[in-house]
Amino acid sequence: MAHDKSYLMNGPEFIMQILRDPDFIQRRYVQGKDGNVFYTVYDPASYAMSVWMKTGKSNYDETAKSLNAIVWTNGPQMDNPNIKKNTPRNLGIGVFFAGSATAIACKILGVSLLAALGIVGAVFIIAAGGAYLWLKSQAAKFAVFSRTAGDWGQDEGRAYAHWAWFGVEDPYKSYGLYEAGTTGLPPWLDQLCGGMAPLVGSYQEFSSDKNSPRYDPGYAGAVGGGNMAAWGLVPLPVDGEQQDEGSGVSAEDLGEVSLERPDGTTLDGLVVMTGGVGGSARIPGMYAAVGAKVAVATDGSGSAMYGSQQEMHVPNPVTVSWQGREELQRYGMCVK
Repeated sequence: MAHDKSYLMNGPEFIMQILRDPDFIQRRYVQGKDGNVFYTVYDPASYAMSVWMKTGKSNYDETAKSLNAIVWTNGPQMDNPNIKKNTPRNLGIGVFFAGSATAIACKILGVSLLAALGIVGAVFIIAAGGAYLWLKSQAAKFAVFSRTAGDWGQDEGRAYAHWAWFGVEDPYKSYGLYEAGTTGLPPWLDQLCGGMAPLVGSYQEFSSDKNSPRYDPGYAGAVGGGNMAAWGLVPLPVDGEQQDEGSGVSAEDLGEVSLERPDGTTLDGLVVMTGGVGGSARIPGMYAAVGAKVAVATDGSGSAMYGSQQEMHVPNPVTVSWQGREELQRYGMCVK
């Protein structure tokens, strides 16, 4: 039954089809595929999102498959472990040679010993300071929380000029407890991944055009045709009124579709996950088209991962090797 639907994520009608689908009515989630993009849409009152961490040094994808989750993805941008090991050494060598070259130049030019020492010292300080700032920029901090599995706190992530986060507050099973954004880190969230790429904000797709008011460098770094896995939030009208006037799915879009759950409560929003081999060119626009208020992407291209139960869909296990990504990746997100 997994990913057996073929609804197109090209407008609000996609949400109507999900809500009318017998599988959604019965089990509260639907999985399908639109071209090269897999999707999972679920009722957050029935399932909980959580952050997971790999169990060993080199079994990231195997940990994901062992979760027995209806859907799982990789997580945030992670720092290459070799940066810490090799970069300080290489920068130190560079600083040493810069100072040595300056000393030799001073001797050739006949600069006095005292003046030469001052010049060499200044070069060392400038080179060392520049090297420190460059290295610091390559390993920005972001938050990764899972209070149920232990608070992992801060971890190393690749620097992003503008990164996003996605999370949920205990007890998890309510649309209103999900949050995502690009500023601050709400301390009340219990499951959270930072270091994500923003795709959609305030119902609009960001832009890679530097002249656009919607320009976002994090978005620009994430799109372009590579693999992508993403999470988004789609609010639904409450008591016949849109949650944000003039934006997202409207009461008119819903028509006669009921938002009443079997227990009599009202469905006020959906969580939508996507994953696609080469999907980064399409996925942001798909979220905006179906009425997502916000959407964020995990670490993309060769690191993007999307699967269900024990099956990996992204990357394509037949054509793409996961080798070389095991040590780089540590966290992911899933739904159970």
